[in-house]
Amino acid sequence: MKLSKALLQLYDLQDLLMAAAKSPDCTRSDLSRLACAWERLEERKRILRRVPLPGAYRPELPKRKSKPRSRPIPVEVLEPDSTSGGDTAEPEPPWPG
Repeated sequence: MKLSKALLQLYDLQDLLMAAAKSPDCTRSDLSRLACAWERLEERKRILRRVPLPGAYRPELPKRKSKPRSRPIPVEVLEPDSTSGGDTAEPEPPWPG
């Protein structure tokens, strides 16, 4: 992989940050700021290298097979029996009383 100019500049900046962090007159607040700058440079390196964030690309889940839809049961049209003689009397209820 050929290094771009921007990536080379990032490496130079990181060298400067490391030298500043190792200097004896560096205070704790300076170290904190240098650590934040280092983190930002690492993020820029990731972007310039076109490396995605972890978890950015998730594998595709297999498509679920759809269950076959049940067809409605056709309701048969009942015609009056010719054997009953055409009575229009109401049928007896199935319960006693």
